[in-house]
Amino acid sequence: MAAGATPGGAPPTDLDGHGSHVAGIIGACANNGEGVIGVAPDATLLPFRVLGADGGTAEDLQKAIVAATDAGAHVINMSIGFSLGGAPATGSASAL
Repeated sequence: MAAGATPGGAPPTDLDGHGSHVAGIIGACANNGEGVIGVAPDATLLPFRVLGADGGTAEDLQKAIVAATDAGAHVINMSIGFSLGGAPATGSASAL
């Protein structure tokens, strides 16, 4: 899996907006006229979408971590939602 790719090879798309939100907090550019700046505005972001709407496997996560570090990632943020104690599942990891 190449940097910025999904397991199927298509460009990563944010299915629920959470990843885009987190990316904005991290890397929002300075002096862009929007009035905000990220905590690391000079960071290079490598987006990956690992889990689909039907979930994925632990192997999918492992492959994504390896691909991200191979692509030069120094920090990895993974937003993975799942069900605990019968509560409704949040995110695509519920099928993992």
